[in-house]
Amino acid sequence: MAYPGEEKAVLVVDDEPLVRMVGAEMMADLGFEVLEADSGAAALRVLEDRRDVVLLLTDVRMPGMDGVELARRAKELRPEMKVIFVSGYTAPHGRLPAPLLDKPFGPEQLERVVEGELGSAA
Repeated sequence: MAYPGEEKAVLVVDDEPLVRMVGAEMMADLGFEVLEADSGAAALRVLEDRRDVVLLLTDVRMPGMDGVELARRAKELRPEMKVIFVSGYTAPHGRLPAPLLDKPFGPEQLERVVEGELGSAA
């Protein structure tokens, strides 16, 4: 998937460094500039500084601010930004306001969900 022209950045948020790194690598392979944060609070700081983030890829369960609260607050800052949740837990999370990818997921699954949220540039 390529997004020619305008630079598009994605913010990958996960409190587990290895999981965050894998997600970041997959998003880079899809052609995005990747920003990373290890917590909801850190993610909000990034979003205040970077206006080019079009997608938030966030873990649902994190210490402190969880992914659902992060998404809510991020959408207040940037209503047009898309959100994709990821989770390694099989327990129900309740109704999430965005698509959910179950960990572990592969590049093809991620690409399909990203295309569903952002569309593909043809």
